[in-house]
Amino acid sequence: MGQNIHHVENHFRRIFTIGETVLDILFKNDVAIRSIVGGSMLNVAVSLARMGCNTHLISEISNDLCGNLILRFLKNNHIETNSLFISEDGQTAISMALLDKNNDAQYEFYRAFPEKRLSISIPTFTDTDIVAFGSFFAINEAVRKPLLSIVSAAKDAEAIIFYDPNIRQNHCPLSGSALRLIEENIALSDVVRGSNEDFLNIFNTNDLSEVYKSISLNGCRHLLMTCGKEGVWYQNENLQLHLPSKPIQPVSTIGAGDTFNAGFLYGLVQNNIFKNNFTYELQQHISSIIQNSIELSSEVCMSEENYVAVNCNIQ
Repeated sequence: MGQNIHHVENHFRRIFTIGETVLDILFKNDVAIRSIVGGSMLNVAVSLARMGCNTHLISEISNDLCGNLILRFLKNNHIETNSLFISEDGQTAISMALLDKNNDAQYEFYRAFPEKRLSISIPTFTDTDIVAFGSFFAINEAVRKPLLSIVSAAKDAEAIIFYDPNIRQNHCPLSGSALRLIEENIALSDVVRGSNEDFLNIFNTNDLSEVYKSISLNGCRHLLMTCGKEGVWYQNENLQLHLPSKPIQPVSTIGAGDTFNAGFLYGLVQNNIFKNNFTYELQQHISSIIQNSIELSSEVCMSEENYVAVNCNIQ
C-alpha cells in the first residue's frame, strides 16, 4: 500500500471477536485450490493480531483434526484462545467456498455440532475493551443464550460493541424470530457495519437514510454501509459521509468485509476512542479510519487470503 508500518503500541486494550470458526475449502472451476482457516469474526481477529492488537477469539471448535489445525493456526498468529470452547464430541465446521468468474464466493456449510455449545466463562470486561460480533452465529438460537450473556456483560462494563450482521442471500428469507434477534443485536451495539446487500436482505432496502432510521430506532447511532466498488457510507445523528473505493481487479472478495471491520476496529484503538468519547472522537477521525480500512480491504482482495499479510503495512 506504500504506507509506513505503524503498529499499535497500547496493548492494554483488548479486542474480543465472537463468531463461528470453520475450515474453508476454496474451489475454482470445480477444483479445490486450497484450504483456509475462516469464519467471519475469526478473520477479523487474525488481521487485528497481525496488526499488533491484543486480540481474543470467543468461538467453538471440536477436538478433532480440523479443530487442532485451527488451534495451531490461532496460536501461531498470537490470538488469545482462553475463551475458545473446545468440545470432545461433534465435529469442527467445514465450508466449501465456490469462486465464480468474478471471484465472488458462494458457500456450502457442513456442520455436526455437539449438544453443548459455547460453554465458556464470561471474560471480565472493562471500559477499555472492544467487542465485535456478528454473522449468522449471532442469531443462532443454539448459541444465543451464552452469546447474549457475553455481549451484555461487555455492554454493562462500558466496552465498545461492534456488530456486523453479515446476512448473506443463502440466509434468506429471514424468519420473524431472526429479524427480532438482529434488532436485539443492533440495540446492544455502538456501531453497526453491513454491506448494502446485508441491509437489503434484512430491511428490504439499502437506502442509507432508511437503513439508518431502522438501526437508530433500535438504539444504535452509528452506521457504516459498505457498497463494494461504490464505496463506503458512514452516518450518525449529525453527519453523513461517503468515501470512494479503490479500483482493483480482485482475486477473491471473501475477506473484504472482515478486513474492513478489522481496519475500523484498529482505528478505534489507534485513535484512543473509548465508549465515553465515542461519538466526538469517531467523528474527528472517521475519514482516515474508513480510508485505511478500504486500503486494507483492497489489499486482501488482491490475494487469496482472508486476512492481512503477516508483514502488512498500515498507517
